Amino acid sequence: MISFRFLLNVAFALSLWNHTTPLLSAATSRSADYLLSGGIVSLAGSEAKSDVYRNVGRLFVPNLNGQTLEGHRLISSKQSDRLEVTNTGFRLLPSFDSSAEGSITGADRIITHIDGTTSVLPALAMSLAGGVVQFSSAEHGEPDNVRPLLEWEGLEPFEGVPSDLFTFSVFYQDEDGDPPQYVKLHLDDTEHLMQAVGKKVDYAEGVIYSVQVDGLSWGPHEFSFSASNGTHQVKTFWEEGPFIEGDDPDFNHAPVLWDNDVEPWSASPGEKFTFRILYQDEDGDSPEFVRVVVDGTAYEMSSNTKGKKANPLKGLYYETKLDVLSWGPHDHYFVASDGKSITKTRQEHGPFVEGDDPDWNYPPELYDAQVEPWDGTPKDEFVFRVLYQDEEGAAPEYVRVEIDGAQYEMEPVGKASRYVEGVMYQFKVDGLAWGPHRHRFFASDGNTVRATRLEVGPYVEGDDPDWNYPPELQDASVEPWDGSPAEEFVFQVFYFDEEGDFPEYVHLVLDGKVHEMAVEGKGSVTEGLNFSVTLTDLSWGPHTHSFVTSDGTNISMTDLVQGPLVQGLDPNWNSPPELEESDVEPFEGTPSETFTFTVFYYDEEGDEPEFVKLVLDGKDYPMEKFDGESAEDGLDFMVDVEGLSWGPHYYQFVASDGVSTTSTPLDAGPFVQGEDPNWDYPPEL
Repeated sequence: MISFRFLLNVAFALSLWNHTTPLLSAATSRSADYLLSGGIVSLAGSEAKSDVYRNVGRLFVPNLNGQTLEGHRLISSKQSDRLEVTNTGFRLLPSFDSSAEGSITGADRIITHIDGTTSVLPALAMSLAGGVVQFSSAEHGEPDNVRPLLEWEGLEPFEGVPSDLFTFSVFYQDEDGDPPQYVKLHLDDTEHLMQAVGKKVDYAEGVIYSVQVDGLSWGPHEFSFSASNGTHQVKTFWEEGPFIEGDDPDFNHAPVLWDNDVEPWSASPGEKFTFRILYQDEDGDSPEFVRVVVDGTAYEMSSNTKGKKANPLKGLYYETKLDVLSWGPHDHYFVASDGKSITKTRQEHGPFVEGDDPDWNYPPELYDAQVEPWDGTPKDEFVFRVLYQDEEGAAPEYVRVEIDGAQYEMEPVGKASRYVEGVMYQFKVDGLAWGPHRHRFFASDGNTVRATRLEVGPYVEGDDPDWNYPPELQDASVEPWDGSPAEEFVFQVFYFDEEGDFPEYVHLVLDGKVHEMAVEGKGSVTEGLNFSVTLTDLSWGPHTHSFVTSDGTNISMTDLVQGPLVQGLDPNWNSPPELEESDVEPFEGTPSETFTFTVFYYDEEGDEPEFVKLVLDGKDYPMEKFDGESAEDGLDFMVDVEGLSWGPHYYQFVASDGVSTTSTPLDAGPFVQGEDPNWDYPPEL
């Protein structure tokens, strides 16, 4: 039976009858077995040089009409080491001898050398690739030995991913029953020895050889087979395949964070804020870490999902409790990693630490201040009394009465225990000098000092003509009562003096710091003068204040008051930009394709982007705006990328408004796969 490959060789040989020279000058680089010889023709060990004869392998030298190899050398080159070939035309003749099917007898034309000698060009054509005759690498021929048959049997699978195992099979047959010295797979630029399939082999009937290869790179590949029975070497045409494409089985899906919550949303310092988040991973990967980042500080979170219910596929709740937050607004986001990818949520404004100070100490109160008798003689005993009360039940550090500038300790009347309800304190004195006296009461709970207004009395035989009435401070106010640090807080108080004394000073005491106040508007000290001061940049949290004044003789002060409250939204908070409608077109293609990446940029405050970029396989690509008028309404950005390598790629978009940076999740794509646009199909015969 004449093989299919023999018929191809015959058809090819006949087609060369009138078209030999153009075919022989074509170039090929598909096989390392048949490289360009640089115009050197090897004739039985001697070389003949030609500037026009190209792509000739080592020549097979048959027994031509009984001519010996030595005789052939004499005819071909007259023992010269190198002769220039001046005539390269020849044709190949097929042999229809049944004992040599699939072979070609040789050349029927001669090569003419520059010195006038000629030599026969003995050659045995094996196959055709890229339009170029490929010659046998054998040195000597055996006319009675039949060339083996080698045909592609199979490739499984034909498409796959790098981790797949690909099985290549080829059919080897030798009518003489000769076993092959080797059967090889040529895959791209590598060779793999193949093994016979099965225990019983019959080379005359044919044997299947196979080899398995894994770890192939992304993209299309090409392969062929070669074999030798010791006399003849045969080689199949190059075929395209397998195709390594599709989804990457090793792609890791980034974890997802959602259902984030903070409780309470606002509270005072010392209270615990509970941060919660749901961690979910499509691959079922447990988290390497889950954290909440508050004001730039990361805090580890722990899972409250235990036992068999702890499944990352369904979601795991994580939480942490913090009681270390300071006054004012805070910002936070959550971040997690499955050991391969990191995911974080959008930065949120909150929680808010505000309201009344839990550590605020209510000053003690002094009620029912009295002196008995109100007037008398130096021989009389004067009793000074005052009721001490503390809302928090704190015992006084001291209760004192000041008489004419001298202070005296007071003692409780009866058993002192119920300070919330109030305890009466008293001090007895006699022998006061003639004239009017001045007094007031002081008390402290160890944190805050409370004092009553300075009073004239008691009177010991008449009024003091030099008595100076202390000034009064009334209608104290602050506007606004609460606001942010950017607000202007206006503190006001009215100054009155019965004797018309102008104040030596009027001060605001805010958190223990003194601020000078100035007259606002018109008026008189007897009818009242309005003093004010405006302050900005107050720190977050509640503040305390009082007013103090002096007419040059006496000092008066208002009660200590808690306020203003600096709280609420941060006026300098910047909302991060948002990236939406991310896309890549086309989603799959070949390395020659141009891939267009687009994304929609939006900023709630209308901030123009400092940059918008594509991060593709870890490399940054700046993007250009192609549509949109303002960031508040949204801007479209795009970038074209060319020359991507075979296989899947991974991308995300990143943008910044100059203050905050936003990024999209890492996505798989585009997929560079399919047929190689540069593949050159062999001619068909």
